[in-house]
Amino acid sequence: MKAIRQCVLVALILSSFSVAVAQEGKGLQEWLRIKLFKSTRSDVERLYGSSSDNPVHHFVRYKNSRGSIYVAYSKGGCEAAESPMWDVPEWTVIEVGYTPTKNPPALTELLVNRKRFKVRQAGDVIGHVEYYDEEHGISIVYDKDEREVRNITIKPTLKDQQRYDCSVKTNTKYRPRN
Repeated sequence: MKAIRQCVLVALILSSFSVAVAQEGKGLQEWLRIKLFKSTRSDVERLYGSSSDNPVHHFVRYKNSRGSIYVAYSKGGCEAAESPMWDVPEWTVIEVGYTPTKNPPALTELLVNRKRFKVRQAGDVIGHVEYYDEEHGISIVYDKDEREVRNITIKPTLKDQQRYDCSVKTNTKYRPRN
């Protein structure tokens, strides 16, 4: 009888965990399809189509029916001649920003696990707050007056910063070449 109770308890715990993970994935899943340091420009264009903008300094804006997607790409690994920052090949995603313009997601939809997010003033705009999770590299700017999400940014996680940052790998600070 005791063994059956333990099995039931374990099953309940596992099902609660999978529901929590599924809910978290549902909220941010759409915004986390592009993987930093893994996805390439080709991967992004398969998801969002090609951009009508010319890339400026490896920064490209894509548009869809719901808003704009801003993608910063690597200029090359640590050996790159121009501003090396991240040790990944050229045209690999290093940061993504989403600006919803039509039907922005609800904040509660994105912050299913609100405990892992900290809150601070977002820049100098009164009424804008930022919910951020440095460990997972997620930042959400919310307009309290309009009650809508203004921006979602996916940045390198602390773990990825340690793994890919050229200044950490070479133990030097980047100095622009003259």
